[in-house]
Amino acid sequence: MGKASIWRSKEVAHTVSLGSATTKELYLAAELRGHRALVRDVAWASGNIRGWDEVATACKDGVVRVFKVVAGREHGGERAEGRKGEFEKVPDKIIAPSSTQILIENGAKNIPSGIGAGLAGQRTNRSRQQEAQGRDGAVIHSAKEISRLEAARAPVWKVEFDADGQLLGSMGDDGKLMMWRREPNGLWSKSAELGMKRG
Repeated sequence: MGKASIWRSKEVAHTVSLGSATTKELYLAAELRGHRALVRDVAWASGNIRGWDEVATACKDGVVRVFKVVAGREHGGERAEGRKGEFEKVPDKIIAPSSTQILIENGAKNIPSGIGAGLAGQRTNRSRQQEAQGRDGAVIHSAKEISRLEAARAPVWKVEFDADGQLLGSMGDDGKLMMWRREPNGLWSKSAELGMKRG
């Protein structure tokens, strides 16, 4: 109840009688935490310009929260909340054992050469990185709250970004449309407030 979840899809390979097939499957990529009540709406600002995505949440506690979501586990050197699992450490060098490697009595190893060395399979950094980012096809994400927008204490029902992700609109129980603008430093501030007056 006090969080929002980001789910992504991944391809899963299956072996069937006539070859192989792939299907899509959902997995939990990140969790947006810090809400004190029910999350009623989520808006996504694509990161095609910034290099990261921003997600805004409308919460019953009257706060609009903006999160920075990155495909990776770090935010500018500090550790951020993300999925933890089997991808914590990737060894620097992986060498597959070969049948041609024999331990000699004094402890020295016979190092394979030619075809044996190729078959021993020293992997490149790229293949290890690909393996770490998803033996199972999952991409690790992290999310960090970057702005907490509290203009009114009334519960917020709806949030929405504009096309380029520089403006954010929110509506709540108070009947007002609040407009928020991203500042050059990356924080969000109140830009406008529109309300209906009964007369």
